[in-house]
Amino acid sequence: MNGTLYAFTNNGMIGAESLQFNAVYQGISSGTLSFDNSGTIASSSGSFAASLDGYGLDGLTATNSGTIIGGLAVSASFIEQAAPAKLVIANSGMITATDGPTLAIYVNDRSSYPYYAPSGASVVTLTNSGTITAGSTSGAAVVLSMQDNASPTASTYAITNIGTIAATGDGTIRTYPYWYGTNITYTDPAVGLSVYAGNAVTGTIVNSGTIEATGTAAVALLVSGTGLDLTNSGTIRGGTGTVLATDDLLANDIGGTMLAGAIQTIGSGNDRIVNTGSIFSVRSSVRSISVAATMQSRTAAGSKVMSCWARATTAFSSTPMQCWSAPLMRAKALTA
Repeated sequence: MNGTLYAFTNNGMIGAESLQFNAVYQGISSGTLSFDNSGTIASSSGSFAASLDGYGLDGLTATNSGTIIGGLAVSASFIEQAAPAKLVIANSGMITATDGPTLAIYVNDRSSYPYYAPSGASVVTLTNSGTITAGSTSGAAVVLSMQDNASPTASTYAITNIGTIAATGDGTIRTYPYWYGTNITYTDPAVGLSVYAGNAVTGTIVNSGTIEATGTAAVALLVSGTGLDLTNSGTIRGGTGTVLATDDLLANDIGGTMLAGAIQTIGSGNDRIVNTGSIFSVRSSVRSISVAATMQSRTAAGSKVMSCWARATTAFSSTPMQCWSAPLMRAKALTA
């Protein structure tokens, strides 16, 4: 199904897992886009089963209470308005993919519209009470990418998870040829929930469900470019953590060779974590779980490492952990 549809509703069956292109493509260049699925939409994962594509929008709403096999992509940019435009995504059903990201959300992404990308401010709200899973190598269950906008009002996001967001695959190390016979190495992790945002974008993540990525070179929660503001009363379960090569480009981004398994942040923002649930990495030979957040100074000289307090003795411990960034401090990794 392909065409200029402002409003789409499905309670039947569209597509098939053998389909090599979008089962549903919904694209508009003005107004408000709405998508509501309570049925089944399917295609091969490499093409996204459903793709919502809009620029110059007033707003966008996407709701799934059914089943989407092959992933859902949302790409939107918004016109300047008196109040930030609203992008609302709610999933109470099941979204799966075995190739690439499962739920991909791109806001004001100029790589999609390099010559025409309205840059009005937006408020992104993502609520998951269902199941979102990624099964591919280097797959991500949820990706939110938000660029800064030209509006005097900054864009914001709010992610609430009371369901399951899970990446079940492994990450991979990619090598690319470079000058004079040398190679460039980059670790592409599997990620449960990934947020990439401009420095001016702020947001919150509230989890009372499960966010996990338990493969090798996998991270349950990855936030880059903006500060992490996390309130967790559920479970965040990561891989064992990965030691990167010193020349790995991801190590350069992180500022060190340790890629955390549970929570990894990248950038210069200030982080805030309040935990009354469980945050840990999977270790097959160790039953105890330790939770420690590493804080590293953003100043180039005289930096030191300090830890937030917390140590949970069992996987079922409800020992609270509270970790706030002090001025000029940045949480670089949360690992077990």
